[in-house]
Amino acid sequence: MPEQKPNSSQIRQAIVSCLIGNVDHACISTADVLHSLRKTFPLDQHTDRELEDLIALIAVDAGFAIEFDGSARALKALRLDVPETRSR
Repeated sequence: MPEQKPNSSQIRQAIVSCLIGNVDHACISTADVLHSLRKTFPLDQHTDRELEDLIALIAVDAGFAIEFDGSARALKALRLDVPETRSR
């Protein structure tokens, strides 16, 4: 049977599964969840940004802090300069 594009309910369930798998961590990495989603649903046509936003919404609703690290990792992989954020 050929793979099909996932529906929004399947994507949400996969995100929740990732959160449940990381329940012992106070902070969730958007890049790690995004990577897991891409492996699970290779035919999904959402952009990384759309999925990162959905991951963030679901994670915050579940009480997780979020590490927005997907975009920076992508830029570093392309060897582009990424400004470091510094606490004051």
